[in-house]
Amino acid sequence: MLNSETKDGFQKRGNKWSYRYSVFDPITKRSKQVRISGFRTKAEAIADKKVKEYAAQKGFYVPKSKETVSDLFSKWIQFREDTREKKISTLNRDKQMLSWYILPKLGHLSIQDLTGEQLGEFFREFLKSGGKNNRPLSHGTYKACRTTLNQGLEYAVKLKRIPFNPLSNMVSITGKTKTVSAYTPKEIKTLLEALIGYRLYAFFFLLCHLGARKGEICALRWSDLDFENRTLSIKKTRGKSNGKEYEVNSTKNKRGMRDIHISIETVKVLKAHQERQQLEKMMCGSAWQDSGYIFTKEDGSPVDSMRAYFIFKKIIKKLGLRDEPLHVLRHSHITALLRQGVSPEIVASRVGDTVKTILTTYASVKPEDDRLSAEIFSELVASA
Repeated sequence: MLNSETKDGFQKRGNKWSYRYSVFDPITKRSKQVRISGFRTKAEAIADKKVKEYAAQKGFYVPKSKETVSDLFSKWIQFREDTREKKISTLNRDKQMLSWYILPKLGHLSIQDLTGEQLGEFFREFLKSGGKNNRPLSHGTYKACRTTLNQGLEYAVKLKRIPFNPLSNMVSITGKTKTVSAYTPKEIKTLLEALIGYRLYAFFFLLCHLGARKGEICALRWSDLDFENRTLSIKKTRGKSNGKEYEVNSTKNKRGMRDIHISIETVKVLKAHQERQQLEKMMCGSAWQDSGYIFTKEDGSPVDSMRAYFIFKKIIKKLGLRDEPLHVLRHSHITALLRQGVSPEIVASRVGDTVKTILTTYASVKPEDDRLSAEIFSELVASA
């Protein structure tokens, strides 16, 4: 039977279920019946009706709309571009998550028809075979994709396109994100010794000795450096996204804007780098671009932020060091300082982050740390 109305108000047409419920229309000031359809099972329809009725009781009214997920998320991205709400790198990451993963599967659906069950199934399939050639995707990519989808749906709630975010009550899928394991001071020394002959040696030296982010080092100008007082002002970041270089007048977070002291050895390395840059300027002649950056290409223009990455990967492979991202140099700096007893507050201030992030994200723990803790406590008890 094609059209069969059940006694409890749910209806099945073909292989899809629908239902009706009453809402208060703030425009007409009257109660009206609204039909919601498109459910695969009656159980889905019942669950959705409970949510809609709860929203109606709370005074949420969302007019029926045929706006698709693709339509809504396009408006969300445009809003962020117009208001410059997010950093370029974050915005481009969200664009990638949308174009590569979310919109191909969900873009054609009505934003008002999205259910938590649909999204749960999408993410399970996404992790199983959402990568290139239907390969499983990493948990890190899953987290990035979920973040993008969640923020876009929150935007839809603000616009009153949907009464609530269907992703908000969906339990996050657990998994493991690859962790970064810090290099030892000896490994850092080996790495820097192998880099001495490279024109960007000072770049890597700063990454190791300051624990700064790559984008912060790329944005440094000579005007940010005070040789006499041995201080360095970190206040900008440069990066590359979608093949284009960009620079913003801020760091990753508010704590990133900082003035830090540098060692005598760091001053020597930077002065040597400055002399080398002056020589390159003489050799380049009129073609030299006086950009003012500490780290540049051979013609004086800002260094490509990806160049250091490729050099780093080449060197660690040659040295047989553990394969890690370039960010491991920041991890290594932070971990080494903490192990030497420098307080988390001082470390956090120096590297431009929060104490919580320092302790939960960057501080690497190794088996020898646990053995040392056991010996220290035994000695404390024995000498009491």
